[in-house]
Amino acid sequence: MIYRLKRWSAALLLGMFLSLLSILQCFAAGTVSQVNLHIGQTPDAVYLTYSAPDAAQGAFSVTGPKGTVDYAANPVWSDSAGKYLYSAKVDGLAPDSNYTYNIAGSYSGTFKTPAETGAFTFAFLTDTQIGFEADAKATGAMFSLLNSRDDLAFAYIAGDITDSSRNERQWEMLFENGGINANAGQTFFGSHLIAAAQGNHDNSSFSGHITAPCANSGVGPVVYAFDYSNVKFVVLNMNNPDTWAAQADFLRQQAADAKNNGKWLVACFHQSLYSGAAHIVDSGIISARKFWSPLLAELGVDLVLQGHDHVYARGFVTGTGSNANLSAENNTYRSVSGIPLYITGGHSGAVKWYAARNYQISAGDPLTPNYSFLDVNSAAPAQNPWGTDTSKTHE
Repeated sequence: MIYRLKRWSAALLLGMFLSLLSILQCFAAGTVSQVNLHIGQTPDAVYLTYSAPDAAQGAFSVTGPKGTVDYAANPVWSDSAGKYLYSAKVDGLAPDSNYTYNIAGSYSGTFKTPAETGAFTFAFLTDTQIGFEADAKATGAMFSLLNSRDDLAFAYIAGDITDSSRNERQWEMLFENGGINANAGQTFFGSHLIAAAQGNHDNSSFSGHITAPCANSGVGPVVYAFDYSNVKFVVLNMNNPDTWAAQADFLRQQAADAKNNGKWLVACFHQSLYSGAAHIVDSGIISARKFWSPLLAELGVDLVLQGHDHVYARGFVTGTGSNANLSAENNTYRSVSGIPLYITGGHSGAVKWYAARNYQISAGDPLTPNYSFLDVNSAAPAQNPWGTDTSKTHE
């Protein structure tokens, strides 16, 4: 009887040990989270960022055409996040190559470096602006659709990634979305390069959750450029007008390089210069439009990707704010130097839509009346079922 009890106790202890081991393994598998990979300024570099509850998750490896290389990410404690945030630059990569990575034995993912030639497809997202669970679920549905594609080279996110830059719960919901697409955000971020612009709801460090490169100390944070095939992308930051002059010089340099090498030129930033909704005559937008609109036309920028106004708007706009009225052939417009195509990308999660409103044009503002600079405007009454009340949030 005592012997049987001892056997039962040993079995119980063994079962408890195995259960504990399983729990520990599950815990270890969940230590690393919020993983994302930001594109670098050169094709051989990527910035890896992630979080963990302790400072012992810094070792990671990257495997590609030339084998496996070990790296170490630097952990920084974040009081606002209540966890460690890790960041590392991965360089020495080959162009147009597939890589796998493993972080501390608990998270694995893949990415592909920029191609030097050939056609490519990228996702343009803006204003995920995660504030509440409804936003996160909507974003999860979008990420789920993007995850179903196998042709995305990278994703450009035009700012306002969360509603409050230091609200950690909002950052968590960006990656873990809840609902039927609970893990869609992390699946997407862990397997695609991103390029991020700073919005007015973001801070310049993205609270440590995204590592964007910086051109140099003189132009301010989150200002950089990168080439993907025959396109040069220049990411600018509209949040601090004191840096606009330096950013303009940086854009001039990048524009000259693009034109000298036969590349398309794309300018990327958050605040829309030309959009179809409520922010169109904000004082800060007017100032930005006066400064940037003539310059973007002068430098031959081909495409401008913007956010901020929570509508989809599109137009070929001259430097003086008029619709260029280009003719379409076979439903296709031909690019004309000095006439950028401006696109405001709606929003990618926040369940809040803006509407058009009447406006007056102030002196010197390169803007025409009645949104006549646009070819498409989802905020126009005919396309906006909620009317002109921009204060509503729509589920």
